[in-house]
Amino acid sequence: MSDKLPETNSSDEIDIGQVFKIIGKFFKNLLNFLKTLALFLFDLIMKFLLLIKEHILKFLITGVVCFVLGFIADLKSIPIYNSSMIVQPNFGSTNQLYTTIKYYNGLTEISDSISLKNIFGFTSQEAASIISFKIEPLRDENEMLNKFDFFQSNIKDSIDTPELGYYKFKNNIDPTEFLNHVISVESSNPLIFEKLNDSIIKESSINNKFINKNRKAAISNNSLEEKALTNQQEKIDSLSSVYRSVLIKSAEKSTSSGTNIQLASNQIKTNEMDLFKLEKQINQSRQELNSKRIIKDDIINVVTSFPKRGREIEVELMDKLAFKLPFIGSILLLVFFLLKSLNTYLNNYKKQINV
Repeated sequence: MSDKLPETNSSDEIDIGQVFKIIGKFFKNLLNFLKTLALFLFDLIMKFLLLIKEHILKFLITGVVCFVLGFIADLKSIPIYNSSMIVQPNFGSTNQLYTTIKYYNGLTEISDSISLKNIFGFTSQEAASIISFKIEPLRDENEMLNKFDFFQSNIKDSIDTPELGYYKFKNNIDPTEFLNHVISVESSNPLIFEKLNDSIIKESSINNKFINKNRKAAISNNSLEEKALTNQQEKIDSLSSVYRSVLIKSAEKSTSSGTNIQLASNQIKTNEMDLFKLEKQINQSRQELNSKRIIKDDIINVVTSFPKRGREIEVELMDKLAFKLPFIGSILLLVFFLLKSLNTYLNNYKKQINV
């Protein structure tokens, strides 16, 4: 039997030691890099602060001069006025309305005051005072919820349709799907808005063949519905007169109050309360039809019109020139000094190379 012990292999211990050395060297280099970077940033900040300190008076003078110039420019700037109207398109005219308003705004962007003058019947000065047109939906939360419920009810049985949350639906809904829309106008003339009430949505600029067909179809459907309700009303009146005559005869014969009329044609039984309810429903339907006919008589309904005078738009502090110019002037002055310092550094570096 051998007395020799198995020899221990130290290769694993050597490999582990090498790994720790590599890791230690990596962290040492990383710390040196971070130290160098920190010193570089510190030196850069100090040089920047010294530059500011050296030229602080120039920065202050530039800031004050720019502030005064901006303040004077703000005082002399022409005030901008804003006003809006709410409209309700009918007969599928919403897309055409959006197209027309965007066309008007395009004319203002290219300063085509002649076209604006011809469209709205303005003077040249009035047409030139218009700055912009804008249209957006009047986002009513209740209307939005109803549309979302309707959307959910239509897709709940579909397997392939992904689930869509309310807020995602709200952000992606087509603006033309809403009932009411807000038309906003900006102008330097506060008294021009009332003149836009009739001309901005005149039928000649909104109308087209598709809208005309929808309008004629709606008028025809309303007429047919009115005739149907009139015929029903006549039948109810005739039936009521028959029922009253039966009640009179029944009263003469001292019969019970629960009299029923049996029509030979369909054997339908009715009583006084049924006739009253049916007549009430017909009257309500006729009122609704009449209201719908009045509301949808025009292609565009004006819910609220432009007021006589527009509201002045208040310029926020961040948008005033008295705030912007000192900031812009200081930045430009700083860039000038930085470029000057860079030029000096490059000239010195060039001299060192040539030595």
